[in-house]
Amino acid sequence: MYRIKNLYGNKLRVEAISGATGSNLEMLEEQAKELGRTTQFSAIQAASAMEVLGSAGFEATEIYAAMPGLLDLAATDNIELANAAEIAATALRGFGLEADQVGHVADVLARSAADTNASVESMGYSFKYVATVAEATGVSMEETAAAIGILSDAGIK
Repeated sequence: MYRIKNLYGNKLRVEAISGATGSNLEMLEEQAKELGRTTQFSAIQAASAMEVLGSAGFEATEIYAAMPGLLDLAATDNIELANAAEIAATALRGFGLEADQVGHVADVLARSAADTNASVESMGYSFKYVATVAEATGVSMEETAAAIGILSDAGIK
């Protein structure tokens, strides 16, 4: 019963934050339940990640498209799904990318974290400060991640 109440509470927050109603809200609810059944993450964790994306201005269809890549991102560095959602939202919005490109974001961050002294979480934290500036000056997400990794290797985090 507790789990159902928690999922229902998350559903209400996702609805309020994202503006999703009717079939869009049902689509997100079903996706959260499916992810809870078929992945290492629970439906409640999925709904929490959806809430984070909604807070970042994602619409229901964008949230739905982003969820599979978020699972990859969270699993890459064993981070909470909601934290992965925040990192992904920062990268996507900061670099002007579409929601369905979360898988690419996960790949870039995972590769940079594997090749350097940076973690996926520290890279995401750095993106909060540099993504929009990098994008505005024509520096790609890949180049930005590489630069953050180099700085991390030099002890600058």
